[in-house]
Amino acid sequence: FTECMRLLRSICSIGIIQCRDCWKKTNPQMKHLLKMMETSKTSSRQEAAEKPHKREARGAVISWIVKMLQVGDVELMQAIIGTSGLFTSMFAHVEGDEPAVVRELLGAVDERVLSNRDMGFSAVAQIFTANNLEQLACLLSQKPGDEEQEMVRK
Repeated sequence: FTECMRLLRSICSIGIIQCRDCWKKTNPQMKHLLKMMETSKTSSRQEAAEKPHKREARGAVISWIVKMLQVGDVELMQAIIGTSGLFTSMFAHVEGDEPAVVRELLGAVDERVLSNRDMGFSAVAQIFTANNLEQLACLLSQKPGDEEQEMVRK
Protein backbone atom coordinates (compact mmCIF):
# COMPACT_ATOMS: atom_id res chain seq x y z
CA PHE A 1 0.00 0.00 0.00
CA THR A 2 2.73 2.44 0.98
CA GLU A 3 4.59 1.94 -2.29
CA CYS A 4 1.36 2.53 -4.22
CA MET A 5 0.82 5.83 -2.36
CA ARG A 6 4.41 6.86 -3.12
CA LEU A 7 3.78 6.13 -6.80
CA LEU A 8 0.64 8.31 -6.73
CA ARG A 9 2.69 11.07 -5.10
CA SER A 10 5.26 10.81 -7.90
CA ILE A 11 2.53 10.98 -10.52
CA CYS A 12 1.22 14.15 -8.89
CA SER A 13 4.68 15.68 -9.20
CA ILE A 14 4.26 15.73 -12.97
CA GLY A 15 1.64 18.46 -13.03
CA ILE A 16 -1.86 19.80 -12.42
CA ILE A 17 -3.63 17.59 -14.99
CA GLN A 18 -2.11 14.44 -13.49
CA CYS A 19 -3.09 15.60 -9.99
CA ARG A 20 -6.67 16.22 -11.04
CA ASP A 21 -6.89 12.82 -12.75
CA CYS A 22 -5.34 11.11 -9.76
CA TRP A 23 -7.81 12.79 -7.41
CA LYS A 24 -10.80 11.87 -9.58
CA LYS A 25 -9.75 8.22 -9.70
CA THR A 26 -8.94 7.88 -6.00
CA ASN A 27 -11.70 10.02 -4.49
CA PRO A 28 -14.29 7.19 -4.65
CA GLN A 29 -11.87 5.10 -2.56
CA MET A 30 -11.42 7.82 0.06
CA LYS A 31 -13.19 5.80 2.75
CA HIS A 32 -10.51 3.12 2.45
CA LEU A 33 -7.69 5.67 2.43
CA LEU A 34 -9.05 7.29 5.58
CA LYS A 35 -9.11 3.88 7.23
CA MET A 36 -5.44 3.39 6.32
CA MET A 37 -4.64 6.64 8.14
CA GLU A 38 -5.96 5.26 11.43
CA THR A 39 -3.14 4.04 13.60
CA SER A 40 -4.66 3.31 16.99
CA LYS A 41 -7.03 4.77 19.52
CA THR A 42 -4.38 6.62 21.51
CA SER A 43 -1.67 6.97 18.86
CA SER A 44 1.28 7.40 21.20
CA ARG A 45 4.82 7.32 19.84
CA GLN A 46 5.38 4.00 21.61
CA GLU A 47 2.40 2.44 19.84
CA ALA A 48 3.59 3.92 16.56
CA ALA A 49 6.90 2.16 17.06
CA GLU A 50 4.98 -1.10 17.59
CA LYS A 51 3.03 -0.62 14.32
CA PRO A 52 5.53 0.84 11.86
CA HIS A 53 3.62 -0.34 8.79
CA LYS A 54 0.53 1.62 9.89
CA ARG A 55 2.56 4.74 10.59
CA GLU A 56 4.37 4.38 7.26
CA ALA A 57 1.08 4.00 5.36
CA ARG A 58 -0.35 7.03 7.15
CA GLY A 59 2.72 9.09 6.27
CA ALA A 60 2.47 8.03 2.62
CA VAL A 61 -1.19 9.10 2.40
CA ILE A 62 -0.44 12.45 4.04
CA SER A 63 2.54 13.04 1.71
CA TRP A 64 0.33 12.31 -1.29
CA ILE A 65 -2.34 14.77 -0.14
CA VAL A 66 0.35 17.36 0.59
CA LYS A 67 1.82 16.92 -2.89
CA MET A 68 -1.59 17.63 -4.42
CA LEU A 69 -1.96 20.75 -2.26
CA GLN A 70 1.51 21.92 -3.31
CA VAL A 71 0.47 21.92 -6.96
CA GLY A 72 -1.52 25.04 -6.05
CA ASP A 73 -4.60 24.44 -8.19
CA VAL A 74 -7.43 26.19 -6.33
CA GLU A 75 -10.19 23.93 -7.70
CA LEU A 76 -8.26 20.81 -6.71
CA MET A 77 -7.42 22.19 -3.26
CA GLN A 78 -11.07 23.03 -2.63
CA ALA A 79 -12.08 19.50 -3.64
CA ILE A 80 -9.46 18.00 -1.33
CA ILE A 81 -10.36 20.24 1.59
CA GLY A 82 -14.06 19.60 1.02
CA THR A 83 -13.62 15.83 1.33
CA SER A 84 -15.47 14.75 4.44
CA GLY A 85 -13.18 13.54 7.20
CA LEU A 86 -9.90 13.96 5.33
CA PHE A 87 -8.31 16.71 7.39
CA THR A 88 -9.86 15.31 10.55
CA SER A 89 -8.08 12.01 9.83
CA MET A 90 -4.82 13.74 9.01
CA PHE A 91 -4.84 15.75 12.24
CA ALA A 92 -6.31 12.95 14.40
CA HIS A 93 -2.98 11.30 15.23
CA VAL A 94 -0.59 14.05 14.23
CA GLU A 95 1.23 14.02 17.58
CA GLY A 96 2.53 10.53 16.79
CA ASP A 97 3.67 11.31 13.25
CA GLU A 98 7.26 11.77 12.20
CA PRO A 99 8.43 15.40 12.45
CA ALA A 100 9.10 15.54 8.70
CA VAL A 101 5.50 14.50 7.92
CA VAL A 102 4.10 17.09 10.35
CA ARG A 103 6.37 19.78 8.92
CA GLU A 104 5.33 18.88 5.37
CA LEU A 105 1.60 18.94 6.22
CA LEU A 106 1.64 22.20 8.17
CA GLY A 107 3.92 23.85 5.62
CA ALA A 108 1.59 22.98 2.74
CA VAL A 109 -1.46 24.22 4.62
CA ASP A 110 0.34 27.46 5.46
CA GLU A 111 1.97 28.10 2.07
CA ARG A 112 -0.74 26.85 -0.26
CA VAL A 113 -4.05 27.27 1.55
CA LEU A 114 -3.72 30.06 4.10
CA SER A 115 -1.51 32.22 1.87
CA ASN A 116 -3.68 31.78 -1.21
CA ARG A 117 -6.10 34.68 -1.66
CA ASP A 118 -8.23 32.61 -4.03
CA MET A 119 -9.08 30.14 -1.28
CA GLY A 120 -12.30 31.15 0.41
CA PHE A 121 -12.89 31.41 4.12
CA SER A 122 -15.11 28.32 4.07
CA ALA A 123 -12.21 26.18 2.81
CA VAL A 124 -9.96 27.41 5.59
CA ALA A 125 -12.73 26.89 8.13
CA GLN A 126 -13.09 23.25 7.02
CA ILE A 127 -9.45 22.62 7.90
CA PHE A 128 -9.41 24.39 11.24
CA THR A 129 -12.34 22.77 12.98
CA ALA A 130 -12.45 22.66 16.78
CA ASN A 131 -11.22 19.05 16.72
CA ASN A 132 -8.29 19.85 14.41
CA LEU A 133 -7.31 22.86 16.49
CA GLU A 134 -7.34 20.64 19.56
CA GLN A 135 -4.95 18.23 17.85
CA LEU A 136 -2.63 21.09 16.94
CA ALA A 137 -2.76 22.23 20.56
CA CYS A 138 -1.56 18.75 21.54
CA LEU A 139 1.54 19.39 19.44
CA LEU A 140 2.15 22.58 21.37
CA SER A 141 1.86 20.73 24.67
CA GLN A 142 4.70 18.35 23.82
CA LYS A 143 8.04 18.78 25.51
CA PRO A 144 9.93 21.95 24.54
CA GLY A 145 12.31 21.69 21.63
CA ASP A 146 10.23 19.23 19.62
CA GLU A 147 10.38 19.97 15.90
CA GLU A 148 6.61 19.69 15.56
CA GLN A 149 6.11 22.30 18.25
CA GLU A 150 8.43 24.74 16.50
CA MET A 151 6.57 24.25 13.20
CA VAL A 152 3.14 24.85 14.78
CA ARG A 153 4.34 28.06 16.45
CA LYS A 154 5.53 29.45 13.11
